[in-house]
Amino acid sequence: MPDGRFAILDPVSGISGDMLLGALLAAGAPPEWLQSLPARLGFPDVTVRISSVARCGVMATKVDVCLPDGRREEPGHFHEGDHHAHDHGPHRH
Repeated sequence: MPDGRFAILDPVSGISGDMLLGALLAAGAPPEWLQSLPARLGFPDVTVRISSVARCGVMATKVDVCLPDGRREEPGHFHEGDHHAHDHGPHRH
């Protein structure tokens, strides 16, 4: 996106990758740029699917990264065998 525009993000509580991508698209980033990104990064079999969804009455732009076998990359908490100190039990607020 070489047109000189930029955004400042201050995600005090964190930020979800798919939500960030959807927000950037809704703000005017060209969908073609995002859809061609996996191939430009050396992953020609990975696709990016963009759709409009309604969640709790709010319209949003949804972005799914689809792996070659048809699975979607699920947002979440992956461990890859690492151990760290926190509990995955019910959270209380």
